[in-house]
Amino acid sequence: TNENDSDGVERTGVGRLLEIVKGKLAVTSSRSDKYIFGGDGTKENPYKINCDKDLYYLQGYVNEDGGEERFIGEYFEQTADIDLADYSSYVNLEYGWMPIGKSETNSFQGYYDARGHKVTGMFINRGNQSGTGLFGVLYNAVVKNLTLENVSVTGDGAVGAIAGAHRQPRGSPRPYVRCNAQASCSRKSRVR
Repeated sequence: TNENDSDGVERTGVGRLLEIVKGKLAVTSSRSDKYIFGGDGTKENPYKINCDKDLYYLQGYVNEDGGEERFIGEYFEQTADIDLADYSSYVNLEYGWMPIGKSETNSFQGYYDARGHKVTGMFINRGNQSGTGLFGVLYNAVVKNLTLENVSVTGDGAVGAIAGAHRQPRGSPRPYVRCNAQASCSRKSRVR
């Protein structure tokens, strides 16, 4: 259900605030409702990522100012191939996809299993941002069984198709398991 508060901002039933800011869609979280994903984030019943909007909402939760939600130790499962070609440019024509985990403060700290599914058509043009990729910064996180195709990533510093940067404490699992990327990456310093 949708409703408008006295400030004129549309609030959706999934606890998100949708606003048009300077001609672009901005999505923020109201923390009052549970996530839109199916599942409960456990290994036995992971959150379900079914489409481009689910990835976009995940990105919004992780990147929310204050870095409160990083899904520490929680599990995600991708249930279908996802094409970000139209969605990335719809969100921001100039910069494209905003990485999930835009900084060390807002890093993704969960487990993401694509279960052999693909993410295609991702475009990122963030020449002044370090930590650019589908995931920007991973901390003690695992991404597995993911294939990226037709991907273009530009950033400053840590740049990669799957993730720009990862920080793993000693003894942690490998951050990437059975992942593949068909991508063009460019940067001002180093590429992963």
